[in-house]
Amino acid sequence: MKAEEVKDIIVHENDIDSCIFEICQSENIDLYKAKQGQWRYVLNRVGERLFKNTDILKDKSIVYNQGSNIPSTNNRYDYEKVNKLCNYYIMISDKYNKLVSIIAFSYLSGIDDTTIDKWKEPGSSGFGIWKKLSERRQDSLKDRLFDSNNPVGAMSIGNTEYYWNMPGVSNRQEQQKAAPAIPELERKYLEGHGKKPALPEFPEPD
Repeated sequence: MKAEEVKDIIVHENDIDSCIFEICQSENIDLYKAKQGQWRYVLNRVGERLFKNTDILKDKSIVYNQGSNIPSTNNRYDYEKVNKLCNYYIMISDKYNKLVSIIAFSYLSGIDDTTIDKWKEPGSSGFGIWKKLSERRQDSLKDRLFDSNNPVGAMSIGNTEYYWNMPGVSNRQEQQKAAPAIPELERKYLEGHGKKPALPEFPEPD
């Protein structure tokens, strides 16, 4: 990556922080207490200011397609720039204790979520970015399980997206992923709530 490109990303990181601060100040939003919808709203507002023109994240280098003498950029993304922005998005998501998601990153970056989802193909240039977002989403869900007094919501998402209640079943991100220690989480939750029947029974993981 060229030095000026690194500088551009640093500038945008500062701009992102400034935008987040301004939006939250003007609309009285406390991101440490905000729900997921408010977090996506803020990211969408930031993205509209900074990345509405996604050319900022495009690769400007010229290539010649096979069988053609016409120079073109192929309208492709600079995946190194996108990856740096992705890393920063994950960092601020951790800072404010928010779930990582492809949709939220799409709001921030201005890259359509269907485009990001196409990067799941192993041969895609953006595969590493898609894989990182998918893995960090699962990690953030696990964090929510351990941090929350009532892990039912995160558990439901994990069951739907990652088949946590069906260990060994393949999903679109990974061939196999073991479920977290759900019975132990359930036991601790019930003990802390007077053994009220607030949670369903979870199967033993493999």
